[in-house]
Amino acid sequence: MTKFLINNKKESIFFRLSVLVLFLLAILSIIPTFRAFSFFNYLWATSLICYVALIFFDDSSYFLHSDTYKFSIFFFIFYTIFIPILFGNNEIGNRFFELSQLPIYFIAFDYNNRKGRIDKNIKIIKSLIPVIVIISLITVLEYRDDPSISRALKSSKGIGTDKLLKGVGGYDFIYFLVFFCSILIFNKRLIKFKNKAITSVFYFFTLLLFTTNIFLSNFSTAFLLISLAIFLRFLGKKYPLLG
Repeated sequence: MTKFLINNKKESIFFRLSVLVLFLLAILSIIPTFRAFSFFNYLWATSLICYVALIFFDDSSYFLHSDTYKFSIFFFIFYTIFIPILFGNNEIGNRFFELSQLPIYFIAFDYNNRKGRIDKNIKIIKSLIPVIVIISLITVLEYRDDPSISRALKSSKGIGTDKLLKGVGGYDFIYFLVFFCSILIFNKRLIKFKNKAITSVFYFFTLLLFTTNIFLSNFSTAFLLISLAIFLRFLGKKYPLLG
């Protein structure tokens, strides 16, 4: 079970900057418009390197005393991204590069928790909910005209640029949605209003919207992952991801 820490010590400038860069990475992950620009991969890679460098300067011991989970993540990123690129398979490398957001967010969650700053994760997640709801609505409405639009965004650059600029979520957004929706399934308190009835209605609306988006996307792996999360939730397995 994850232990959540509270740290009242003053935050270093490196940690504060790392939180800002983490928020930038999250924004880049969910807003499709950014991916329409040719420099997106460079921006994402630069932000990712900056984030890792900032938490290293803030607390190098986090990397020097690596555990099995962190080692597995770094090995996964190296093997799935750098090895294909080194052997000339840029398409596979770029695809896993997009999916690297998932293990990186685990690193961010784990690091902030160990620093006793789990509240930073919660604030970032809460601030993203309205943006994700808007993009999900745009994408679900787009499915009426083209049921395979999210898959088309992955394979067709011509169609992709136009739809991404309109805010339609593609391959990367759907898998981010799987990650985000799984958190909501196990952590209802992330959505909270003064009125309990409004809280419940908005929570179930948001959850229904996100899962509908995933199911309509026609990505079998995403479907299996979110189905597993729902299955575990109904089994009563509640994991304290956010304290």
